[in-house]
Amino acid sequence: METIDLKATLQIRLDGIKDCLTRSRIAFFVATVISVSIILGIVNAYFSWDRDFGRYRFWNSSILNQDVKDRNGYPINYTAERSLAESYPITSYLQQRWLDQWVQNQQISSSLLGVRVSTSDATLLASCALTITMIWFFWCSRRENHSVHSLLRDTASCDKATIRFVFHGIAGNLVFTHLTDDDTAYSSFNYDESNKGHAFPFIRVAYKGLGLLPVATIAFSGIVQFCFLQWGYSPFRPPGFSLKHPTENYYVWIVLTISVVALFLIGGIIRKIDEYRDGVKRMLIEYEKLLK
Repeated sequence: METIDLKATLQIRLDGIKDCLTRSRIAFFVATVISVSIILGIVNAYFSWDRDFGRYRFWNSSILNQDVKDRNGYPINYTAERSLAESYPITSYLQQRWLDQWVQNQQISSSLLGVRVSTSDATLLASCALTITMIWFFWCSRRENHSVHSLLRDTASCDKATIRFVFHGIAGNLVFTHLTDDDTAYSSFNYDESNKGHAFPFIRVAYKGLGLLPVATIAFSGIVQFCFLQWGYSPFRPPGFSLKHPTENYYVWIVLTISVVALFLIGGIIRKIDEYRDGVKRMLIEYEKLLK
């Protein structure tokens, strides 16, 4: 039987860890893109200036669509107001085209599934899409942690050359897992290691915030839509809609229940992913001490 080459075996295992790290970054990127897209869709649907066009009685400037009164305090006749609005045909035409685009933006298209989802269902979409993505992220982080642990355990008793090969093979592929707090911008390879700079805390806090973005997305979309359903105005909502009758509006309460369950599930997943990442960091720091 041929002897297995140790270096070739280590390289295969290092390639596997590299693939794990790549999959984790892809999952993180997908979760971030989904979260940002849904947040922007919610903001465009409920807080955009374009939304005000849906409340106008006639096309043209907002002044023509308010309760304008004459000098004696009497409301201007609707017919006169319509006539005044129609005296600016180009402005009215531009507003109509702009509103058409805004209405089209209320639909989220998925070419992969071949469906279009309204932003009114953003909370349900966020709950389902982010839960699936974070479950994927969880298994990628778990495999990354276990693969690193297995390789470091098996090579801890090897010579320093092998330990150095394994350590740098893993550390060189890390992006978000930092082993030191040194954020120095090096400009020379003859840099004095004793003069290392301090960490840049804002970037690290921002990364932590991105990790919590899926939870914030579901909470934000749920709160905004719940508040606008109860107290806000929407040109797409049926008249007389209220949340005071659960039997008549059961869909809203089903979505609310799903979003709450997704919040707790994703929150637990994020906490476990942080444990996996922190475990990789601690193992590599401990492993590096074998080189000293």
